[in-house]
Amino acid sequence: MGKIAYSRNLAKLKSYASRGAEEAAVVSAMLDNIRVMEFTQDTEGDTAANTIRISAQLKDMDGSNIAAVVDVLVKSVPPSGAGTMTAGAVGTAVAGSGSTEAWFQTDANGALDVDVLNAAAEDNLVQFQLDDGVVEIVKLTFA
Repeated sequence: MGKIAYSRNLAKLKSYASRGAEEAAVVSAMLDNIRVMEFTQDTEGDTAANTIRISAQLKDMDGSNIAAVVDVLVKSVPPSGAGTMTAGAVGTAVAGSGSTEAWFQTDANGALDVDVLNAAAEDNLVQFQLDDGVVEIVKLTFA
């Protein structure tokens, strides 16, 4: 189901909840607390040699940006074992910068940049885990 369908269903639930449907109010409240990250990535070498920047934005189920500082555990899983990460232009590396597993924080707008370095020509999975347990995976291809 696409984002538009989720948004329509969420709008319907909110409408029911505003009219007093208790079950809809409970489901609506649960959906309001679900957070996801939306990702974009640059082309290898745009930021630095052998580096791909992943930009992430915290979103709610309606697809609206969430402005909040959130802890994010990020793991880089390159087959060669050589893909390290550092903080990009947005967000902060709290611990583990320069390794394959690091703790980052989004900025106050819920945004985060992570630079992934990998000199090998291979695919590289990067796992983002939010502080509430939501996991997102991005696949990078290094040439």
